[in-house]
Amino acid sequence: MEIVLNDADLRERFGGKIESYIRLIREVFVRKWERYWVELDNDAGAYKFTESPAERAPNRLLPHNQYNAMCRVYLVLQDRNVLDDPELRQKARKMIRYFKSNLRPTGDAWTWNYWDWGDGEDEHSGVEDSSHASINVGAAIEAYHRGIEFDQEDMARFAH
Repeated sequence: MEIVLNDADLRERFGGKIESYIRLIREVFVRKWERYWVELDNDAGAYKFTESPAERAPNRLLPHNQYNAMCRVYLVLQDRNVLDDPELRQKARKMIRYFKSNLRPTGDAWTWNYWDWGDGEDEHSGVEDSSHASINVGAAIEAYHRGIEFDQEDMARFAH
């Protein structure tokens, strides 16, 4: 979407499709999921599972890769060259801040759990694996390129 909106030729060809995607995100996804938004300490936030007993963990915060997939979308949409949306900007910053708060320095690298749903001893999963980690690292890279939360030293830790 960002590439299309910033290129006059592509915008002319695909602008209508981009508008339909943006409508879908705002009118379906955001409207549906906003009631599952959770404000957390330290100006952070994330989405949680619904209350349905069919969920893996009803009312529990989503695993990092699941909310970070939407965080990455919000990071693009909030940009001044796309929608310039302050609400999406705030939510993206809060999600990336929550993710960063769960990173642990391990030598010159980062370690984090697949899932942190609370602060208690039994409220964490095992360490993240490389398959889901790519979603989290992708969100961190997107945030870094937009000057949000992560700096060059943080990104070197991901590389290690």
